[in-house]
Amino acid sequence: MAIRLLKVDLSPLRQRRLAQKNDISLIQKAVTAHMKRPDVKIGEIRWFSSSLVMISCSWYTGPLAAASYYYVVEKQQENWELKTYYMLSIS
Repeated sequence: MAIRLLKVDLSPLRQRRLAQKNDISLIQKAVTAHMKRPDVKIGEIRWFSSSLVMISCSWYTGPLAAASYYYVVEKQQENWELKTYYMLSIS
């Protein structure tokens, strides 16, 4: 599943929220908890469905200390759980 998601052109995916309003904060919380960094910057969320999203995020502390990622998060029952993540860049 994860490899297929990377091959998908993300531009036509929905930027409009397809789930409850509080889901956005729960998605961000799941990603932030996994990254374990105080300087996480959450980017846009792309919705595959109301229970599957891809979210861009990054952290930066200086020119030689930064990274960016895509996270795939899926809703299981009432919780959003990390499925996988992909590092896009690191310095």
